[in-house]
Amino acid sequence: MVFGFFERFRRRAQDRHNKSIAENIRLNARLRMLYHAAPDAIITVDGQQIIIEYNKVAETLFGWSVDEAMGMPLSRLLPEKARAEHHRTADYFLRKNKQAPYQMAARTVKALHRDGYEFHVRVSIATVKLENGIAATAIIRDVNEMERMNSRLIALSQDLEAQSRRAEEANQAKSQFLATMSHELRTPLNAIIGFSELIQREIYGPISHQRYEGYISDIRHSGEHLLSLINDVLDLARLESGESALEFESVPTRMAIGQAIKQVRGLSKSQGLRLRARVPRNIAPIHGNRRAMHQIMLNLLSNAIKFTPAGGRILVSAAQTADGKIRLIVDDEGCGIPADKINILGQPFRSLSGNSIMPMKQAWALALRSACA
Repeated sequence: MVFGFFERFRRRAQDRHNKSIAENIRLNARLRMLYHAAPDAIITVDGQQIIIEYNKVAETLFGWSVDEAMGMPLSRLLPEKARAEHHRTADYFLRKNKQAPYQMAARTVKALHRDGYEFHVRVSIATVKLENGIAATAIIRDVNEMERMNSRLIALSQDLEAQSRRAEEANQAKSQFLATMSHELRTPLNAIIGFSELIQREIYGPISHQRYEGYISDIRHSGEHLLSLINDVLDLARLESGESALEFESVPTRMAIGQAIKQVRGLSKSQGLRLRARVPRNIAPIHGNRRAMHQIMLNLLSNAIKFTPAGGRILVSAAQTADGKIRLIVDDEGCGIPADKINILGQPFRSLSGNSIMPMKQAWALALRSACA
């Protein structure tokens, strides 16, 4: 009976021992996995400064493989002129901390690559008590790589600052351009248009020659056309710079289309064009900015009138889509736009021929750009 008791006790003790060994194996496996998966180089040396652990990152950093480094003196990873000082410091460090674990704050030192060149590393060291003595583990980070990354970040930051300055300068130039256009060009144009209108209406008496009437009419229409183009440029610049704050409201669709057609009716008749509208009476209103909607319709209609040959027709229609939006269509008999030119519709000052700057008569891209904006 006593023998059976001791046998059971022995088996239980053996089971606990086996479980402890298995647990230690699992822990060691996890530690080894973390050791080699660490982002920094990790090297462990014994009391004689011989390498006993060396991870994969250390391979890349120093050039020595794990097999080559194991059992190698740590001094092989240091420049020759730094080895004596290292031995004195390491001996003192290990002797001082034989009884308890100790951690040394990180510091920057020089290291030696297998290929013979020196480089700076940042090292943190901690000691650990072993059964047969004391060991030290060093966590090492490549300072050169950190410096390269820092230099790249500084360069990127400087580049962003330069781009920001250029953008600010461009914005200031645009603001100056808007101010100049508003005062230097629109003011005299308004005067030209105003005085030509006074002469045309013969406020101070009749014009003596009939030909002068034609000249005055040409002056007025040319001035109005040029002022319209300048206003288009200013509107577009404000939209792109975000300076134009649009207020939205409910705009009756039929009324908006009717007002735009009324404004260009005279121009279409003068060119022998038939301008018609087909808009359902019960069509929903448009939610948008009233002035912007009117300008969009004028731009599209003016473009259609400009390119429709004499005797042609222009049909303006509107319909409500399934998702509640309003589709506006201006159908004319102009030359049309080739499929390979559609991509330049949104580019101001471009013509179908691809020229960067084109005559005023062909300045359709600016109107369409304003409409798209």
